[in-house]
Amino acid sequence: MNRIRALRKKNKLTQLQVGKYLGVGNTAVSMYETGQRHLDEETVSQLCRLFGCTADYLLGLSAYTGPILSQEDAELLSAYHAADDQVRKSIRSLLIKE
Repeated sequence: MNRIRALRKKNKLTQLQVGKYLGVGNTAVSMYETGQRHLDEETVSQLCRLFGCTADYLLGLSAYTGPILSQEDAELLSAYHAADDQVRKSIRSLLIKE
């Protein structure tokens, strides 16, 4: 779980601060970081919200560190993908200056 430690340090947080956020002690955070304690689904979710990363990145399943889409952005992207070609072309012409 080296990524937890790296993300914590990148965000300039102490183990105590992360522990308070998670509702656990700093010893538990240390154990998460060293892999001595397994993460449950809720803890993964909380850490992803805290650090602004995906679960795949946090768990070492992906190297993608880009931003997570907000709910509004996800809805807009979904609507764009559901639109027909003419609507997509109109949206691109409004948003992208070529």
